[in-house]
Amino acid sequence: MLAFIENGQESFEIRPWKVEDAASLQKHADNIKIAENLRGRFPHPYTLEDAKAWIEFNLSGKCEPHKNFVIAVNGECVGSIGLKMTDDRTLLHTAEMGYWLGEDHWGKGIITKAIDRMLQFGFEQAHIKKIFACVFDPNKGSMRVLEKNGFKHEATRDRHCLFDGQLVDELIFCIWKSEYIK
Repeated sequence: MLAFIENGQESFEIRPWKVEDAASLQKHADNIKIAENLRGRFPHPYTLEDAKAWIEFNLSGKCEPHKNFVIAVNGECVGSIGLKMTDDRTLLHTAEMGYWLGEDHWGKGIITKAIDRMLQFGFEQAHIKKIFACVFDPNKGSMRVLEKNGFKHEATRDRHCLFDGQLVDELIFCIWKSEYIK
């Protein structure tokens, strides 16, 4: 288990994937509000078969060296967070962070604390020097949680992504290990 966190009345954990997560993963991931804020490889609708394939990918070790975890509330998978390591020898010190959380759990501070725990993991255990995250311009909430965790806006890719039928900017936020404060 990566972390167990008390958050007011609701506690959650960040832990490895289990086969038993498939139904709850499908339930919380099958939401257009989530899919439209993630890269196109995140399917919508999100089927039980999609959930099983994602879990199998993570359990098989084929995703290494990437690190993907469940965000669970009361044992139920309600989201995911992970680090995508690069195999480019010139970029071995960096990783991209990706995350999503089921809509029923938005606004409770869960993703803000989950990002903090993933930064701890990346900097202290995976020995990464820089972590970045990409956000579509309309997703102001995601930008806010990154900034709460010390990320800074590093770059903007002009009209880089298709969002709701429109080309929108993709903003890149980053944090260096030397800037991370626990």
